[in-house]
Amino acid sequence: MKTEGGNCPDAPGRRLLLGHLPAAMLDPVGFFESTRTADPLVRVRLGSLNLYLANEPETVHRLQIDGEAFERGRFFDQLAGHFGRPPIALDGAPHAAQRRMLKPAFNKGSVLSHSEMLRRNAAGLAESWRAGPMPDVKQQVADYTASCVLHGLFGGDLSQGEIHDIQRTIHLVALRLLPGTLLPAALGALPVPGKRELNSALLRFRSLVARMIAERERQQSAAGHDVLDALLRAGVGDDGARLSPAEIQGELLILLFAALETTSTTLSWALVELASHPRTAHPLYAEADRLATQRAAQPSYARRVLQETMRLHSPILFTRRARHAVELDGVRLPAGAEVGYSPRAMHRNAAFHPDPLSFDPYRPSLDSAHGPRGAFIPFGIGPHRCIAEHFAMAVMAAALTAIASRWELALPANAEIVESPSSLPEPKTVPLLLTPRRRESLENQRAARGLAAQPEDAHQPIGAAWRG
Repeated sequence: MKTEGGNCPDAPGRRLLLGHLPAAMLDPVGFFESTRTADPLVRVRLGSLNLYLANEPETVHRLQIDGEAFERGRFFDQLAGHFGRPPIALDGAPHAAQRRMLKPAFNKGSVLSHSEMLRRNAAGLAESWRAGPMPDVKQQVADYTASCVLHGLFGGDLSQGEIHDIQRTIHLVALRLLPGTLLPAALGALPVPGKRELNSALLRFRSLVARMIAERERQQSAAGHDVLDALLRAGVGDDGARLSPAEIQGELLILLFAALETTSTTLSWALVELASHPRTAHPLYAEADRLATQRAAQPSYARRVLQETMRLHSPILFTRRARHAVELDGVRLPAGAEVGYSPRAMHRNAAFHPDPLSFDPYRPSLDSAHGPRGAFIPFGIGPHRCIAEHFAMAVMAAALTAIASRWELALPANAEIVESPSSLPEPKTVPLLLTPRRRESLENQRAARGLAAQPEDAHQPIGAAWRG
């Protein structure tokens, strides 16, 4: 066995005393991409804290599935700490029990029951836009995502003001996650700008959920279909005790963070990529036309667009913690050692994703059968895989399909896409140039002349000859 961590090479950019902390805080996106070296494991020195990052897909796979050796680390400690550490935030048996209880609310059958709501909300989003340049549709995308996600959690019982307040709360948590993970505990505990606003927002959310719990209990509904009803009926522990109101609030906050910010950001990036690379949108237009007449068809190309978006625009960092002394890629690590990986660095590794900075929805490495385990993990793997995966994909695919059925996408002249650094980097703005689809334009022209639409025109998508 090797000495504990002694033979692990340092990541690039280390400075005396503070180690990698200045580079990681000043340019987190660039820094964590730079940790992608030929070494299977590199050490990041964050003041007194050592963080070991895996560069090999098989090691990343092991970190996620080996629950005997690894538990959730600093990143999730920061997240769960904001929400009171509810059962879903724990490891082992309590976490598994909560997943089993919540799984029916997020399985494919449950997602299918939301199809009409998703189509209605997505159509409303597309219909609210106007032809020509749109300086920024980011907030509209966020509002659409929130209305869908919150309907699944609360059954549509929220006002627009409450929805915006929840969006702000989750965004404030996201802004603090990466600094809280990287900074030593003593520095992370210092009062910083925005902390008071976050605490006030969390209090408002808890009050909102407490009010909704009281209303549901007064209604005495035996079997609701949203997540709040599932949590109210849930029993936890050996004695089957019900979740406390504080635990329900924490569970909902964890689920909101997992579904709200990430889904909205991914959908925003998908629109940016499609507008930046118009040829990649042509198959999406054709698919949207087909889905308009074949309700049973699936948005397979839209899903590939979303998968490629999640590959190209991934979270910066996830961490685990060694439960006991363990050897990882030939390096002996002590119990309590913080280990992790950068999904962004892994998903942009040319060894597993050739030409990694290009946007290619037909990329073979998006398929699970292609490449090593751990090379493409948009929703994670193992016991902590995203429980809302199917619902999130349905929300995003519905929006892309509705938009593509109505609009051609491009970027306005001189548009600049700027990436905002956070735990999941997001575009600061989402500018679009919208042109009505040719099929719709022809039908409108015929309607104005009192003519019926011709089937051959109605089913002839733009770019039908494009094959990628």
